Amino acid sequence: MADTDNSRIMYFSVGVRNGTIVAGNNTAGITSTQLSFPRGVYFDSISNSIIIANNGAYNIVRWSIGASNWTLVTGTLDGVAGTASNRFSYLSNVILDPMNNLYVADYSWIHWCKW
Repeated sequence: MADTDNSRIMYFSVGVRNGTIVAGNNTAGITSTQLSFPRGVYFDSISNSIIIANNGAYNIVRWSIGASNWTLVTGTLDGVAGTASNRFSYLSNVILDPMNNLYVADYSWIHWCKW
């Protein structure tokens, strides 16, 4: 589960009320040990990692279970939004298909408001 406002990803065992942090450190940021308002999370069982739509850093990252940092999947490391093919403006979700292709849901609040 993405705990967006606390910039972390939590894991909850069945029947347990208290979660465990598996990604992030409760402090929003763009370093490889931090997340920044994560939104979407996808568990990749093949690599035993989670793919995270790291909304506030405008990138997609992979955090292996048990690791203390992430690796960049796509996007940039500078924390700047944009419309180029390697930039995002408002990430909301991420998923992999059976052939390991990545799909990213990205929308801009400004464009959405114009409807």
